[in-house]
Amino acid sequence: MEPPDHRLFRNERSGVVGGLQRVRQMTLNDGHVFCAPEHVAGEIESILRMVGDAYRALSIPAPRLRLSRGGDGAKYVRDPAAWEPAERMIRVALDAIGADYLEADGEAAFYGPKLDLQVTDPQGREETLSTFQVDFHLPTRFDLRFQRGDVMERPVIVHRSIVSTMERMVAHLLEVHDGALPVWLSPVQVTILPVGDAAAPHAQRVADALSDAGLRAEIDDRVQTLSARVRAAWRLRVPYVAVVGAREAAQDAVAVRLRGGAQLDAGAFVSLVSDAVTRRLREPAR
Repeated sequence: MEPPDHRLFRNERSGVVGGLQRVRQMTLNDGHVFCAPEHVAGEIESILRMVGDAYRALSIPAPRLRLSRGGDGAKYVRDPAAWEPAERMIRVALDAIGADYLEADGEAAFYGPKLDLQVTDPQGREETLSTFQVDFHLPTRFDLRFQRGDVMERPVIVHRSIVSTMERMVAHLLEVHDGALPVWLSPVQVTILPVGDAAAPHAQRVADALSDAGLRAEIDDRVQTLSARVRAAWRLRVPYVAVVGAREAAQDAVAVRLRGGAQLDAGAFVSLVSDAVTRRLREPAR
């Protein structure tokens, strides 16, 4: 079975397209929850917990909540029966959990209000990173119904995007972390630098041990000085740089360069990196 294709296209004006933050082809892993009206508040709370878990894993500061309302203009569906209960349900859910939020007119989706989670990058630019909408309009438009007992009822759709488009999320992560992504997310987690041909077999054994542990490691054995290869790894923001020379090979060790460096045996080093990667999975959601 082919995986779903999450690529979407939007004909953005050339003046607003920029970097990865706003593009014409985007990858959006969104979701659509069909539920009874009385379940909307619970779904909103669940979505906010999911967002909180994702932001903690990505080390993104807590966002600000914005209730984005409709406004004047032809782009909005004129249907008070769709807008008013949707906005009321969002408010009820936010008040139930004691969340602080601001309001913004003219920022809603065309079919109804939404809750936007606003973040600020290190340059002070604000953008929406996560969002969800409570939609009474489309279930009516498509005449959607579900059966409860002997009665057919109209569902509500809760549209949700937990971490924005992949492009915008990557751009924000690179800005927030200055390119130094969390260890578990870094494309290369360890760069191994052998010093001399005699250390090459040991460097390969360390790389294999890391790979067997499910980690991403590369060997940089280019004909360059050690300091040049270390600088190259730091420029790429690799979390761990492991130097192996004749002494490390003899002791089955690695010299770890991270905030001052240390020398560890190869097994302890693999455990160190594995723990840094998996620690977030053991932390309880708050």
